[in-house]
Amino acid sequence: MDLLWMILLVFLVCAEAQNVTEVKVELGQNVTLNCSGNNSDTYWYMEINSQLRGSICRSFTNDPSGSQYYVYTFRPKYSAFGNSLLITNITAEDCRLYFCGRRINGSIQFVDTFSLVSAVAHNGSSTWSTDLIRYISFGLNIFLILVTISLLCLMLSLKRKKSRYKDETVLYENAKSLRIAKKI
Repeated sequence: MDLLWMILLVFLVCAEAQNVTEVKVELGQNVTLNCSGNNSDTYWYMEINSQLRGSICRSFTNDPSGSQYYVYTFRPKYSAFGNSLLITNITAEDCRLYFCGRRINGSIQFVDTFSLVSAVAHNGSSTWSTDLIRYISFGLNIFLILVTISLLCLMLSLKRKKSRYKDETVLYENAKSLRIAKKI
């Protein structure tokens, strides 16, 4: 049933918000997005792909329990109150665009756009794994270069051998012709 609601509530939006705010976050931390203005009737959306946005929730009051969540699984992850959206335990999947909007003249108008960007701290293990990938990549590139050079040398060697065989055949044929000519 939740998937059905999600499908029903996901829609294509052509209008873009005017204000784009980049918010740097650390994985595992919480972040609060604040929509401009003091209106407590705020709609929150997230980007699913470049033109597709999905509804997260609608907040009516400053009390998070008074918010309407469109998919019940969003409730532990997102908490809307007033004009704010709290996103808990940030993961890499949470780094995307978020939109807040208000109902104006019967349609939702986006007010702000927030771009969550991961500010991943480089600790020892992530640096080690990055270095490992770099060394493996370097080693594979060297291996491919050596294989390419070896194949080129092999091709040149076979070409020389083939041309030498042709020359010997011609000499042999000429020697045979020479003997035949001497007999005549």
